Amino acid sequence: MVGARGLWRATGIKETDFCKPIVAIANSFTQFVPGHVHLKILGNW
Repeated sequence: MVGARGLWRATGIKETDFCKPIVAIANSFTQFVPGHVHLKILGNW
């Protein structure tokens, strides 16, 4: 974990930010699945 914290600090993350949650958003849009077409609009929002 020490190496990971070093990499995060190199990107400008402050020590106080380490106790905050990290939220990632994934979008499963694909033009090949008709049921996923609306996800392109949501992903760009």
